[in-house]
Amino acid sequence: MLQQELAAKLSVSCQLIQKYETGQIRIGAGRLSTMAGALGVSAAFFYEGGQAADAPQSVAGETELYAFLGTTEGMALNTAFQRIRDPRLRRCVLALILAAGNDRER
Repeated sequence: MLQQELAAKLSVSCQLIQKYETGQIRIGAGRLSTMAGALGVSAAFFYEGGQAADAPQSVAGETELYAFLGTTEGMALNTAFQRIRDPRLRRCVLALILAAGNDRER
């Protein structure tokens, strides 16, 4: 697929696609999910060990995950979590979120 075609599908400029390709700017999770859909692959394709284009594209919960990451809250949570540099603090934050997610008394 040409850069122009991908840019049109994503409603962005060709220059932005070029910056994504060269690594000049990072791709957010929501945009990555949209790009994967436009290219007909799973977003996992872009990561090390990702699936080939003709491999099954859906993993249990993947659609819901990318839908969440495309929301304002999902992007904010993901961005904030990535900024935590202390591994112990990251584990604590994760434990807190997991505990809150398992709270059935709401």
